[in-house]
Amino acid sequence: MKISEHIPKKTSVPDWENSLTLLSGTLQSPVGLLEYRNNVIRWWFRSTQTNTENTKSADSLLEAAGRTALSLNPDANNSIWFPVKHLNGTMQCVTHELGRTESRRLLLILIFKENTNPDKLQQLLISQTKRIIEEDLALASDTSDEESAEFGSFATSHDMHRMLFENSPVGIFYFNRQLTISKVNARFCSILGVQANEAEGFNLKSAMDRRILPAVHAALEGREGMFEGVYMSTLSGKQVSLLLKTAPIYNRNHEISGGIGIIQDFSEAIITRRALEESEMRLRTLINSTPDFICFKDGEGRWVEANHTLVDLFDLKGVDYQGMDYAQLIELMPSKREVLTFCHETDNMAWKKGRPIRIEEHIPQPKGGVRVFDVIKVPLFNKDGSRKGLVVLGRDITARKQAEMEIKEKEMRFQLVAMHTNDVIYEWNGIDKEFVWHGNLKAIIGNMDGPPDIRSLLALIHSDDRKRLLQAWQPANGEARFWKEEFRVVLPDGAVKHLMGRGILENSESTHLKAYGTVTDITKEKQLVVNLRDALDKAEINHNKIKSLLNMIPDLIFVFDKEGYFRDFHVVNENQLLHPSADFMNRKVEEVLTPKLAKLTRDKIASVLTTRRIETYNYVLGNEDEERVFEARMVYFKEDETICIVRDVTRAKRIETELVKAKERAEESDRLKSAFLANMSHEIRTPMNGVMGFAELLKDESLSATNRKLYLDIIVKSGHQLLEIINDVLEISKIETGQVSIVRANNLVSDVVSSIADTFGVAAAEKQIRLRASVNCEKGFVLECDTQKLTRVLNKLISNAIKFTKAGGNVEVGCECLANEILFFVKDDGIGIAKEHHAMIFDRFSQISDPRLKNSGGTGLGLPICKSWVELMGGRIWVVSSPGEGSCFFFTVPL
Repeated sequence: MKISEHIPKKTSVPDWENSLTLLSGTLQSPVGLLEYRNNVIRWWFRSTQTNTENTKSADSLLEAAGRTALSLNPDANNSIWFPVKHLNGTMQCVTHELGRTESRRLLLILIFKENTNPDKLQQLLISQTKRIIEEDLALASDTSDEESAEFGSFATSHDMHRMLFENSPVGIFYFNRQLTISKVNARFCSILGVQANEAEGFNLKSAMDRRILPAVHAALEGREGMFEGVYMSTLSGKQVSLLLKTAPIYNRNHEISGGIGIIQDFSEAIITRRALEESEMRLRTLINSTPDFICFKDGEGRWVEANHTLVDLFDLKGVDYQGMDYAQLIELMPSKREVLTFCHETDNMAWKKGRPIRIEEHIPQPKGGVRVFDVIKVPLFNKDGSRKGLVVLGRDITARKQAEMEIKEKEMRFQLVAMHTNDVIYEWNGIDKEFVWHGNLKAIIGNMDGPPDIRSLLALIHSDDRKRLLQAWQPANGEARFWKEEFRVVLPDGAVKHLMGRGILENSESTHLKAYGTVTDITKEKQLVVNLRDALDKAEINHNKIKSLLNMIPDLIFVFDKEGYFRDFHVVNENQLLHPSADFMNRKVEEVLTPKLAKLTRDKIASVLTTRRIETYNYVLGNEDEERVFEARMVYFKEDETICIVRDVTRAKRIETELVKAKERAEESDRLKSAFLANMSHEIRTPMNGVMGFAELLKDESLSATNRKLYLDIIVKSGHQLLEIINDVLEISKIETGQVSIVRANNLVSDVVSSIADTFGVAAAEKQIRLRASVNCEKGFVLECDTQKLTRVLNKLISNAIKFTKAGGNVEVGCECLANEILFFVKDDGIGIAKEHHAMIFDRFSQISDPRLKNSGGTGLGLPICKSWVELMGGRIWVVSSPGEGSCFFFTVPL
């Protein structure tokens, strides 16, 4: 491809004019290019892309600025700064003189709002635009007026404009009136994750995210447009936190021919810069034409090349400095020892960090005074990581520093007022030592007057906060100090208000101590923080859990072309693949997948390539013994390729099934609790009826002593039965809430067993049941456990054995000492329990539905309570039983 094919024709808009249009749109201010030749003023460019009221106003503003600039002399940087009066107030003008001969001056004029300075991006555009104009127009400086009119025809200008466009730190694109993108730069493609050949020719009307269209239309209507937010690229599907600014582009007839857009990815912490390789002649021309100093050093820190600005700054004209390091330069210039040593230290800092650094350097001047430079040092490395060189760029910011010092006090006041117009503002000075309050102070402290001095203010402040506030209110020697503290004030009615204080303390030799600041009522916010603290903690915990879970999800990624071939893949562990990668790469899906899945995959590829929309679908792999479910998302990648993201969701499907089962179990639990409550009401009503009924009978005075005693015995028995039911309910409630504890004591095993047998001897005899005890442990064996719970477990088991054993039957209670535990048992030859009920009888609120138990009574809590007590003591409980063959309950207690 020939370079001449890219040189603009003379009938097209020249590069310097495109650059000025871009600069005006970025600055959002009037921009002009003026030539003064042979006492005649000629305007080569005047932009009206400004916030002024109309074009006529902008033209008059540039005319006034141009006449003023021609009457002034530029500074050392070939710049002129001066104010310009305007209908809406005073504007600030900066003029850069780009070339001057005896018969000709060329001025670049920029208009800003008062107290506004260009940012880094704007400074870069200004600098590059100046160079483009200098190279375009300087070539015509010694020609006739007719020849100088052909400014845009030089290849160098085109190259400089292209360099600015291609290497801009922001994304740039051009579009025509039909909203078709005609050109994009590399940064535009990087931000949106697209290829240039995809973006160029794309019509913005087809964008899926149409929120950008108002900004694009604004440029075609002659206005600047802007969009800010999370934007999804139609071509790549990439989501970007995007800032878009647009501006119109005018042709020679000042008609809108299209627009320019600038995009920034403001989520990026560091803007990647690409180094440009240039010839030695271009580099020398470039560095010597800038008012900034530029220096190139090799990997050992030796000076390789410096521009004229740096040579003049260090008075090195005529000195063979090339190849010298900092030590040799110190011998050459002893007066610069401190500056050169600091330069050497910061050189090493840049190499050590491995990235560009930014510092300030103060360089003394031979005639006195110090110049301050804003210096950027960019380290360069070889592929093996060794030092290759260092690029040093410095800009004189002495005037800016002086201006910053002069307006510092005004800026601090204005910032406070602008940020806190709804707060109470205070002023205090060290002369009269009194406060001046501005704002609705009564809304904070009620109807009382504002405290006139510090003593009165401290009287209102909570005693716990006074010391901290006094420490914050301590001026720094000769410097302004910012402070910020929360504190409380106690009002006369006892109410406490939480306040936020911010301020500036000034203490200089030329002025008395001064203070400015604001006071904000944050009582409601503090209360809100208290109320939301727990919720925020829980939300953070949940967020971290979800984040960790997402980071651990193993997804498989495949790339397919439009013919259904596997072109690429990514997987964390290749064991997740159905086939080794060698078996499916560059093969059709029909050769690898099952026929059904292959057809589904081909259909999704065709759909996505046609609609450019995401297709989500599920499929199942495996056999009946082990089926695995997968979720796939087919996404448009480029014109003939798609990306498929596959996730194994088998576990999720299983969890879904388990949730259904859990719901069923919960419903069953509710049913059991309802049945338990119904049974409990019956069990309580039965003994209560006995108590109430026989108590009524006792009112009969003619009742015999024998019947009276009988009735009293029934009442007592019913009361004990009722008490046992209540105790069981209370105990199960304690177990549910974790209020049961273990109290250990030493017990003779033989005494525990024999005591239990003696307790139930009378009850067994009444039913004609033989009850015996057996202990298979050494005599005098001592067990450390909770005596009360052990006894109550045995009581409940023996009570149940007697209840379900017929007259003439047998019940045995005993124990056996094992290696690490004691095994207790209660055996009977009663009705027995079916095997399918062995686990259920230990569940809370569960009872066996058996006709043989119809009149047995009971709440169904005894065995669940026994199980909880045994487990609290560290043991386990189970039953061995069959219907009609009796039951044997076992439980263990660890030694």
